[in-house]
Amino acid sequence: MDVLFSIFALQTLVGATSHEPVKYSTTPSAVVPWLLPGAPVASPVAVDQSAIYNRTYYLSDPTIAGVHVVDLETDKQITIVEGFFEGIKANGTYIKFPGPSGMTVVPKNNELWVGDSDGTVKVVDLLTNEIVANISTGAVGRADESAYDPDTDTVIVSSDQDDPPFVTVISSATRAVLGKIHFPGAKGIEQPAFNTVLKRFYVSIPTYPDTPSLSGGAIHSLDIANFSINETFPVPECIPAGIAFPSEHSTHLFIGCSGDQITNYDYAASYVMNVALGGKIIANISMLSGIDQVVYSAKAEAFYAAASDMTLDGRNGSTGTPVVGVVDAKLLTLTQTIPTNDTNLPHSVAVDDATGDVVVPIEQLGITVFSPLQESGSGCTAN
Repeated sequence: MDVLFSIFALQTLVGATSHEPVKYSTTPSAVVPWLLPGAPVASPVAVDQSAIYNRTYYLSDPTIAGVHVVDLETDKQITIVEGFFEGIKANGTYIKFPGPSGMTVVPKNNELWVGDSDGTVKVVDLLTNEIVANISTGAVGRADESAYDPDTDTVIVSSDQDDPPFVTVISSATRAVLGKIHFPGAKGIEQPAFNTVLKRFYVSIPTYPDTPSLSGGAIHSLDIANFSINETFPVPECIPAGIAFPSEHSTHLFIGCSGDQITNYDYAASYVMNVALGGKIIANISMLSGIDQVVYSAKAEAFYAAASDMTLDGRNGSTGTPVVGVVDAKLLTLTQTIPTNDTNLPHSVAVDDATGDVVVPIEQLGITVFSPLQESGSGCTAN
């Protein structure tokens, strides 16, 4: 492990001498209104995760029980994928909320796998933008966020609202449910990620409230073959949400701490953990918290954190200052915050690796694009 750590440390040092972090304009380069020609759509009251694939942006929107599909070449919304759970109401109030929620692209199949509020995973054919399969996880609550292993054609999907929460392991080749992994004592489960170095899935647990050493949150690695937890790494006073790994050569995991960190602990910080070193925290990203979705861009060599619950000074009760935080994956530092000025929707973020553009839903504007001031990664030397 020491040799492995030395390799990663050397890569970081080499990159630091020849690497210029990407910078963004804080003025949108494009805005796609919340309208579809011929079928007006009101501004959403809630959205969930987003993704970009082949210059196309996808955004889960429970307001319409659908997924927005936006062509980033033309900055036009081209359709809405319909057929998701529409919720259940009693006396005009939802007793079971509509979907969809988390999403993962499965490139090999040209599919988008989307968690839905009825405990199913909807498989969307990206050629037709239609749902072609409906996979039950057996969850009482929603099927939420997911991750994909291209080597074994496996998708894991979290069910955060069940007690205990669990992930469902599904073959993306056959769409068969292979098994489940439960997390007794956990309160919720957040974004999973797959590491291509260690060939393992990792999941983010906000808290184990009855286990003091894990009350601030935990990262688990999973043994998919035996449907069990492999390793448990405590996270210090974080209440983590989104997580992401950088390129295929790294075991550095960016951990985005949620708004509950600010509320519960009265400070703001996120972390970078080396999962190959027993979960050692190798960087503290101060003044970046209130995060939901986290993504990585290989083009920009940066993590992007949708920090819609961030506050002005990182303190509980302070003025809300929602941003997208840009964290350089080589320098392991916060290099920029892009103001989003909306505490409702921009807990979702996606990055177009073709252009480096950051795409965020903003209620008052629409689907909003922020572009680099220079070509993403132009100051970087390949290692």
